[in-house]
Amino acid sequence: MPSVPGERMATDKIFGIAVETVVVVVEVVVVVVAATVVTVVAVATVDVVVTGATT
Repeated sequence: MPSVPGERMATDKIFGIAVETVVVVVEVVVVVVAATVVTVVAVATVDVVVTGATT
């Protein structure tokens, strides 16, 4: 553990940035997954509707 206050602050800052980065990455992944699911469902729905209409 760093004994100098300056080092302690630097460590906290780095840790804070790391946490923020992880949170942002998780949010991006959630958005991408949600978008993918919506797209897949939409494509499948359209596919079923079109296939159902033509046959």
